[in-house]
Amino acid sequence: MFFLSFVPKIWSDETSEVHYYMLHIMLHVSVLLIGGVTIMAVSRFRSWKIRTPQDWANDAVWVVVVLSIFGQTFGYYSRDMDGFKHDIILKGVEMKNVGVVMITSHHTVLYSDKRDVIVVPQRM
Repeated sequence: MFFLSFVPKIWSDETSEVHYYMLHIMLHVSVLLIGGVTIMAVSRFRSWKIRTPQDWANDAVWVVVVLSIFGQTFGYYSRDMDGFKHDIILKGVEMKNVGVVMITSHHTVLYSDKRDVIVVPQRM
């Protein structure tokens, strides 16, 4: 079922004017990784007393790789989906159809359709 859900997504990308190949590929890879990480975590939890330093190092590398893939997936998702687009007014300047990537306590990260990244500091 998982692989069958992939075919219509890629087919719709191929036949439509707008292509979201990487979004659909990365979403499916991320779902596979969630399943793999769950299985790996359960097996590692059962044998945690006999773990070697090399096992811990391998797990740390896998954490970095998996988080990188999740970050790429979120990047494609926030770029391609409409829920992240807003009209924003900053200091009297209106920006239409700007994507909101992240809001922290110190900065807001936006991007435009021209692929410009805008970092706006928050006022205290």
